[in-house]
Amino acid sequence: MRTLAIRDYQAQTRTEIDGETTSTGMIPANVLYYELEGGRFILRPSGTEPKLKSYISYVGKNRAEAAQGIDRLEREVNALLDRLTT
Repeated sequence: MRTLAIRDYQAQTRTEIDGETTSTGMIPANVLYYELEGGRFILRPSGTEPKLKSYISYVGKNRAEAAQGIDRLEREVNALLDRLTT
């Protein structure tokens, strides 16, 4: 899925794919938020355990399209995390 923008809440920035950066207007937090075509991927550390937590969501025209989008996004995120951790 194509990334449209990345929000870095620690840096308080939102950077669009063309490089334009604006302020999030939010308080600093250790969170990365990827705005994707049709969905989003959020990554943050656990507050109580030494691990990362990830969240995905996808909006489709109907339930079947949303389920397919979630499946695709989950595969892509898992492949990315595997590459980063091995």
